[in-house]
Amino acid sequence: MNRTIQLGNHAHSCVDVERFGIESVCMQNTQNTNRTNTINDSESLLQLLSERLHLWDQQDAAQAAGQWHQALTLERSIREISPRIRQTMGLLVPTAEGVYEL
Repeated sequence: MNRTIQLGNHAHSCVDVERFGIESVCMQNTQNTNRTNTINDSESLLQLLSERLHLWDQQDAAQAAGQWHQALTLERSIREISPRIRQTMGLLVPTAEGVYEL
């Protein structure tokens, strides 16, 4: 006689199989969500890095043209974008006060 049936666990085993199937689907959905988040984070990071690179180029041009006020304005923009880059990379976490912490 099958020990599972003898102990009366046969139905329980079927439930476990169904439960594991559902858990597997949930895990797969979580993995897909994480993959999507990673792609979105990567695209966001790429946009932020491209924006900062563009600002640096503009700042260099402003300095070369002697437009110091414009160069300082661009520097401010660069300093504002840098914490957003670090946050997207997971290096900084915003606090309730809006201050970033490692």
